[in-house]
Amino acid sequence: MRAEGYRVEIADSGEEGLNALDKMRPDLIITDSLMPGMNGVEFCRLLRRDPRFLAIPLILASTEHETFSGAPAWDEAWDKPVAIETMRASISRLLQGLND
Repeated sequence: MRAEGYRVEIADSGEEGLNALDKMRPDLIITDSLMPGMNGVEFCRLLRRDPRFLAIPLILASTEHETFSGAPAWDEAWDKPVAIETMRASISRLLQGLND
């Protein structure tokens, strides 16, 4: 994504991601369903309960075709491996929605 001109910040866990959000407000968040400690589903649900982060589009990436109970807390889900064309299209669409 850096090669596409995006600034990319990386967190190694959901907790680290939450701490990073106290310092920055990203335009979009991509998280993996499998992370140490808090998983990506829980991470997305926590963000959706916080009014400060409601407008940030969320993408959940997963290696497994998982079924999650309840309404999804993310805007899009990717099955890994993800084709770069899929990434580009999703990111462009979600960021476009912020500018409409």
